[in-house]
Amino acid sequence: MCSDRGVFPAKNILAYVQDPTSFREEYPDSYIKYYEDSNLVHFNNILIQEDLKIDDVTCSSKIVFNNCAFHGRVVISGGKFEGLTFHGGYLKLPLQIKGGEFRETFELSDVNFELSDVNASRKIDSEIGPVLFDGGIFHCPVTIRSGIFQKVAFRKGEFGDIYVNDGSFSNNNKSSSEHHIKNLEITLQQVKVFEVRDSNIGTLTVHGMFQNGHYSIERLRLNRLNIHHFWNKGILTLKEIRPLSGTGSEGEKLKSAYSVKSTNMGHVQYVEMDLSEFENVEYKDITYSDIELLNTKWFSDSQLSDMGPEDRKEMYRNLKHTMAQQANHPNELNFHAKEMNAYIKTLSWKTDFADLVILNIGKFTNNFGTNYVRPIIWVFIVVSLIAWCATLVEGLDFRDKWGTVFTVMNPSHPIDYLKPKKDISNLFMLVDNVGRVLISILIFQLVTAFRKFYKK
Repeated sequence: MCSDRGVFPAKNILAYVQDPTSFREEYPDSYIKYYEDSNLVHFNNILIQEDLKIDDVTCSSKIVFNNCAFHGRVVISGGKFEGLTFHGGYLKLPLQIKGGEFRETFELSDVNFELSDVNASRKIDSEIGPVLFDGGIFHCPVTIRSGIFQKVAFRKGEFGDIYVNDGSFSNNNKSSSEHHIKNLEITLQQVKVFEVRDSNIGTLTVHGMFQNGHYSIERLRLNRLNIHHFWNKGILTLKEIRPLSGTGSEGEKLKSAYSVKSTNMGHVQYVEMDLSEFENVEYKDITYSDIELLNTKWFSDSQLSDMGPEDRKEMYRNLKHTMAQQANHPNELNFHAKEMNAYIKTLSWKTDFADLVILNIGKFTNNFGTNYVRPIIWVFIVVSLIAWCATLVEGLDFRDKWGTVFTVMNPSHPIDYLKPKKDISNLFMLVDNVGRVLISILIFQLVTAFRKFYKK
């Protein structure tokens, strides 16, 4: 509660962090304490009502705000800091990092952002978000753990390592719909290690360019993952990302989405991913340079409700070529079949009659080389039908000649299997030769499907 906190002017905070020996007599140790052995300035349970603006200051000590309340903005535009930690407490207006140099630590832990109505009166742009990294040089890891954040945005700055983790996933919180971070936005270039893991996140948005480094998004539960206008030059790992279940704040069912658009994924690793769990999937204008799959399940056509046939065709073609580069023949064939099924929907019987005939034969006989049961069934149906028609044309009883089915099954069978050549009618010749053509096509389709799991 505010009544339990010591009220501090922002100017005194600025003076104290620059000279920890000042104000030592004025405030009790329960509010401010300087630990000389660890070079640590500890602010505990204090309230700052006005904006705290820090620029061009040198803090030779590490600063910790523990269980503090900030009713104004916290804006860091410049200066040098050994370390800065916010632990517990809450902020009612945004925390913005626009500059400064951080050497040993920068951490947000168990901090709640309680954005109040005062935001409207100050006309704060909602796109800024409660936590904005819009500059600064970080020689230390940036760590965000636990707490409640409406939005965290990384847009500019030079970063070493970034870690976002609150343990929601690892604590088996499988049914919770509460967010650790409601919106996390990543627009970075200079990062060596970026890691988001074990968290519940509303929307995670990644765009911009990742330079050479390792970027890991692991063990998350989220409503929506957006990877838009993104270029990966490092190694990106997507591991065990699952949609959040449950309902939203107003009782509505949470809708999950996995969206990748206008993106060069570069070298990406999919590990224990089940994209079929997301309600909606969007894939458009995507390229890969290298892809690694481990126990990954792809999405189905029913999840692509917002994508037209042309977009689906291009998406599946890209995935097919990527699988071919990895010598992943089963998935290559699978995406080839999906590409052709989408391609059929882009054609017209009026202008593409011949192509549609050929494509539909492939679709219904073996689903473009992925199904070997269909051609077996079709072979028995067509052979039986041809044998029955042949006996009917020659005036014979099929019940007495049903064994001819096995003769007709061989496309090179002798033509006089029912009657001598001199007694064969022209109509029988027509039926027999049509049967030879159809059976040959079906046998070819059967052989093609049986090569599904063999190398080319």
